Amino acid sequence: MESLKIYVNGSEYEIPYGSTLEEIAKEYSKKLGKVIVGAKIDNTIIELFRPITRSGEISFIYLENQDGMRIYQRGLFFILHAAARKVFKSYTLKILHTIGHGVYCEIRDDGKTIELTEEDVKNIENEMREWVEKDYRFKKNELPKGQAIDLFASVGMVDKVKLLKYRKKKTVKVYEADGHFD
Repeated sequence: MESLKIYVNGSEYEIPYGSTLEEIAKEYSKKLGKVIVGAKIDNTIIELFRPITRSGEISFIYLENQDGMRIYQRGLFFILHAAARKVFKSYTLKILHTIGHGVYCEIRDDGKTIELTEEDVKNIENEMREWVEKDYRFKKNELPKGQAIDLFASVGMVDKVKLLKYRKKKTVKVYEADGHFD
């Protein structure tokens, strides 16, 4: 079996072709006491569970740096969106803008903002916690634009379909976890 050489913080590792960085990341995370949320291979951001198919210099992305916080935040938005869709099947979650260190969101029905009750918020929170406990994997796929439009239309993501129709690129990165897409 072919092996690859990767370099992490000056240390050389020989890994089997197609293995992932998860184990090395766990080792470094424990050693440094930092949460690792991704990696870069030769300055290209990759997921920790993506199979490595080439040798190169690896640098880990930690939660406390800007790229790490962005990865973490996008993951939380994905989970929030999935939880809101489960709690409010026909409503739409809109993540509108940041406020300080927070984010302003709305749940809408036919374009009208729905006022949430404490119970609604608790239900969304419980769904999000369940997602985290189940530790679903985010899978990234690159799809032809037409296929992505069909996929989002099939799950009722009308706003996403409208946006993609104006996209000039021929492919779209689509993330999936437990049957939820974004």
